[in-house]
Amino acid sequence: MVDQALVLCGPVERVYAEMRTRDGGEGLDEDVFVALTHRNGVRSQLSGSWRQGAPGPRFRATGTTGTYVVDGVDGQEALLISGASPASEGERWGAEPERCWGQVLRGDHAESAPSARGEWDLFYPAFAAAVRGTRPLPVDPWDAVTIATVLDAARGSAASRSGWRRRESPSGG
Repeated sequence: MVDQALVLCGPVERVYAEMRTRDGGEGLDEDVFVALTHRNGVRSQLSGSWRQGAPGPRFRATGTTGTYVVDGVDGQEALLISGASPASEGERWGAEPERCWGQVLRGDHAESAPSARGEWDLFYPAFAAAVRGTRPLPVDPWDAVTIATVLDAARGSAASRSGWRRRESPSGG
């Protein structure tokens, strides 16, 4: 979720978080709420729960003229679990059926929005080629450092019950 917030909204200036761990002291996060204030003023609210009996939409982005909502998860995972692969599915790989598309909501009006084709079939071969040294990495490794910094700040905020403000200028999202 943090990765998606950074890609969509940019670098983070402040982090506030609340977390509850499982009973029994295993230290596993059970309920998480993270509020991010991005450098450009946009605010992201990320949440997750292992205990929630009736989860809400998987993804929701709200703006001044509408809201985009996605209820399901990326279908590529279900394809892999069922034994399908990019080789067996060809161009159908990563293409979501219409029933799985997101919805753009504007007041009482809802409109289906076609999903972009998933590209696991392109990412993993690109990663393998990068490991072999024949292509550049498909994702900047510093993106992972930025995500880890935000996650560490969220843990710190939750532990201290306070917010976190970045002291140096963020390098990117």
